[in-house]
Amino acid sequence: MSMMKNTILFLSIAMILFSACSSSKKATSSTTTYKDISGLYAEYWLENANNNESSDVDYVDTVKIVYKSNSNTLVSCTNRPDYKYDQISYDGKVLKFRMDNTNHSDDHFYINYTMQVDPSTSKLKGQIVNMKNDKVLVDLELIK
Repeated sequence: MSMMKNTILFLSIAMILFSACSSSKKATSSTTTYKDISGLYAEYWLENANNNESSDVDYVDTVKIVYKSNSNTLVSCTNRPDYKYDQISYDGKVLKFRMDNTNHSDDHFYINYTMQVDPSTSKLKGQIVNMKNDKVLVDLELIK
């Protein structure tokens, strides 16, 4: 009888471990990685989140996101090389970075981006906050 209890105990533990490993694999396989967001994006400013009015930005910048290595992501604007990007972080779901519009008079004009991966489209959706504390909804739509 003792041999049968040990066999049942062993099989129960094996099934629990197998179940834990299977669910762990499912959780990690759905996690977005840096490479998932690498690409060339058209940047669309939508509406001001403070008052729901359309943004006054009526041009489209092209933003390039490149994953390098060791969690190092680069952001650049291909049509405006004078824009500088820093404070870049990405946790697999939320991409944050700051853009310095260096051609804005003598001063630096910073815009903070917080973007989320939209799994149903090829977009990063989020908002910017500028130094005036204006909040504008922004889409980055994957071009290639």
